[in-house]
Amino acid sequence: MPHFDELHTIEQMTIDTLQQNGWMYIKAADLPRTYDSVLVEPMLRDALVRLNPCIAEEPSRADQVIYRLRSLILSARPGNLIAQNEIFKQFIFERNTFPFGKNGKAVPVRFLRWSRTSSKRIRTSSRISGFIRRKTAARNLTSCCS
Repeated sequence: MPHFDELHTIEQMTIDTLQQNGWMYIKAADLPRTYDSVLVEPMLRDALVRLNPCIAEEPSRADQVIYRLRSLILSARPGNLIAQNEIFKQFIFERNTFPFGKNGKAVPVRFLRWSRTSSKRIRTSSRISGFIRRKTAARNLTSCCS
């Protein structure tokens, strides 16, 4: 008998649709990360260097961006997740300048490239479960687009 839950309905449908549209599916166990990490840092670092010439000049700058992303994630509180998601979205798409330009000029950091769709590296993974503070935690669909 089929299960009627998020994994077998919405999540699997989303993964199937993304794969049909050119996304590469990676099993959660194959991601280069630990179960307690929200970010897939090696993939993120690679994308930051590839998408941002100012970071490619000095790849250690990617660590500054990742540090800020990690601090946004760690500052999330259970009763404030909607507001925290909005702050995270604003950081990714709107408010993400860093002093990486000439003479310390603030320049925006790109997390996504919307042009040249044929050259996109798009990945998705299914739910990742792990143990955090002796409770099982599940992180839903994880996507990385560059």
